[in-house]
Amino acid sequence: MVTSTGKFEVKMSKAHGVALQAALAVGSGPKTAMESAIAKTIGVAPATVTITAIYLDGVKIGRRLQTTGTDSTLRVEWQVTATTAVATAAMNPTTLKTNIEAKAAAAGLPLTLTELPSVTPTDDTQVSVAERFALPGAVAVLLAMLQL
Repeated sequence: MVTSTGKFEVKMSKAHGVALQAALAVGSGPKTAMESAIAKTIGVAPATVTITAIYLDGVKIGRRLQTTGTDSTLRVEWQVTATTAVATAAMNPTTLKTNIEAKAAAAGLPLTLTELPSVTPTDDTQVSVAERFALPGAVAVLLAMLQL
């Protein structure tokens, strides 16, 4: 299995940010909604997606937030374990925005995102040793390295 990680950031109204924080304080519905939105966007089962952290206005959820300004910035850090790495193109911002709003509404938390998400997959994709050496051409590369 391959583990891919990344994050997305998106803006929403301050009121929706406060509602999101309150909903996360009493349950995992918003977190599950974000996992489902990512899964739907990239075409994997929701069980393969894990939200590793959620930040609102730069503060990790669970800490006291200041409520100044008119917009909040939501940052969600994620991890997906699947048979292939998550391609950057798979995280289409328009599709992700639509899926976040739909899944949040289904979880009882209507959110209106005021901008498209800024998606940043990281390049620290991890492949198990067994899988790495099962990849085509990997054995040839390894043998070439050993002959140096």
